[in-house]
Amino acid sequence: MNVFAPMRSSRLADNFIAKAPYLSAEFAAAERERLWPTVWLVACREEEVSKPGRYVTFDIADDSIIVSRDGGGRLRAFHNACQHRGRRLTDGCGFTAKFLCKYHGWRWNLDGSNDAVIDREDWEGSLSDADVRLKDVQVATWGGFVFVNMEKDAEPLESYLAPVMHAFRNFRLESMRYHWYKSVILPCNWKVALDVFIEGYHAQTAHRQSNAISGDNRYECELFGPHSVFRNRAPVVIGEPGPNFDKIGGVPEDNARFASLQNLAAKLAAYFQTLHDDLDCMLTPRFMRAVARMAEAAPADADYDTLMGMLYQYHLEEGSVEGVNWDHLPLEDLIYLGMDWHVFPNVAMLPTADAVLAYRARPWGKDPDQCRLDVWSLARFPEGQEPSLEREFYERWEDAQWPRIFTQDFENVGAIQTGMKSRGYEGGRANPIAEATVANFHQELRRRVLGGD
Repeated sequence: MNVFAPMRSSRLADNFIAKAPYLSAEFAAAERERLWPTVWLVACREEEVSKPGRYVTFDIADDSIIVSRDGGGRLRAFHNACQHRGRRLTDGCGFTAKFLCKYHGWRWNLDGSNDAVIDREDWEGSLSDADVRLKDVQVATWGGFVFVNMEKDAEPLESYLAPVMHAFRNFRLESMRYHWYKSVILPCNWKVALDVFIEGYHAQTAHRQSNAISGDNRYECELFGPHSVFRNRAPVVIGEPGPNFDKIGGVPEDNARFASLQNLAAKLAAYFQTLHDDLDCMLTPRFMRAVARMAEAAPADADYDTLMGMLYQYHLEEGSVEGVNWDHLPLEDLIYLGMDWHVFPNVAMLPTADAVLAYRARPWGKDPDQCRLDVWSLARFPEGQEPSLEREFYERWEDAQWPRIFTQDFENVGAIQTGMKSRGYEGGRANPIAEATVANFHQELRRRVLGGD
């Protein structure tokens, strides 16, 4: 099979999504046994474990994994369990010269070898070094992400991620750094949260503030085994109402603001400014400077292609002034990347030329009605000017200042989770064109968790 070739037809026919996997404690238990220990999972970014002794604790369901670097700089991953009585060795992130168990004082080196067993002589030589070594977890990297896999015989990351790696082959994702990092507990199953961020079908309703100016905001999908991407269904000409504007409408104050604009350049600038304000990511400050230049320099009668060509060139120039270049990324590659990639099982990535918005959803305890969502804003920065990483964590999304688009999504997820419990709801019927990514995700999930085809 050509892993780079998208799959359509037969898998798209099965677009019914049962509700039980979102609600069932039994299905969540099966995920803990058959999904999370067997797949490649994003644990962190390499910048978080850049030096020996820096570590990140990655928790997934019942399992916990320490990701760190040993004294020689080699990336390591271990099950987060003392080999004496099972106590966790680390929580969160930080720096350490040794991994210490705070229960009985056993200690480990950064390469996983044991450094100290208190009163080891009491075992009279029956305790081998292999017995007390930390248990290794497979670890590999791509695009600056650190992946772990608890399955000893798992396929190599390179083959698992082949179509994603191919799509991002010239992107240099590894050169990006965190702009911001926020985590939040949401009142929904992890799959509800992920569903939101791997399809664009909801955008014209949930984020309707731009409908009066967004152009054709409909999407189609391509499937690559367990992974997928959605892209614009038709060439987008920003400045015109969306195709369903007469049915859905928009936000009245935004509609009025857009209607007052006199030319296409002003409409483009207003659209990108709205998106920038409502996300605080993806559209970098240098992109917004390029937008301002385009709006100021554009002839009054300039057509769409001319304006977008000006914007593309100004964006490159603004990056070059800062010492940030992406001339390694051909325009055709950027177009091919589309809007949003789903990296199975639980990561979504939305790329632009010089930024990425990424989401990671995972269970929170054993309650299928809760999940943890990690939201990462990544961007290209001039060398030496990368911001320091500050992780924000919120037990309720209402406790943080989120830009409007995130708030709109978070307002939906709890209502989805409770709504699915209705006796009048049997299951979802995914749009076979715009939500094929979601149907594909659930087909692959059922196959892995329940077995069979």
